[in-house]
Amino acid sequence: MEKLINRKLKEFKMVGIVGPYYGNGVWDVIEENVLRAESVAIALANLEIPFYCAHLHTRHFETKAHASEDFYKKQNMYLLTTTCSAILVLPGWKTSSGTLAEIAEFKRLGRPIFYVEKGGLEQVEEWVKEK
Repeated sequence: MEKLINRKLKEFKMVGIVGPYYGNGVWDVIEENVLRAESVAIALANLEIPFYCAHLHTRHFETKAHASEDFYKKQNMYLLTTTCSAILVLPGWKTSSGTLAEIAEFKRLGRPIFYVEKGGLEQVEEWVKEK
């Protein structure tokens, strides 16, 4: 099954946007993280690069739903690893346990990891063009 998924992911290059979400749990910090992710999602959309972004998928669900943080981490990891060929990492990732786990999993899977801080958006654009 993993071989089939990997083949499909090579044919359709979808990028997962990953980075800190919850931070210290203060609404303004969460919103800042969401807006940072949204700006990258908009940039990818403008380039017509398919993306998945959990920040936008579950924006402020910490106030709207009663699911655990573990539920969201598992859901996000599943969606990233089954739909995304690569990840684009947002600033602040070094202090985010969820992002660190996502990076480790993409390393384990041998999939590309790009960092916004290191020109990742431009690198993703070039990578998508590769056949």
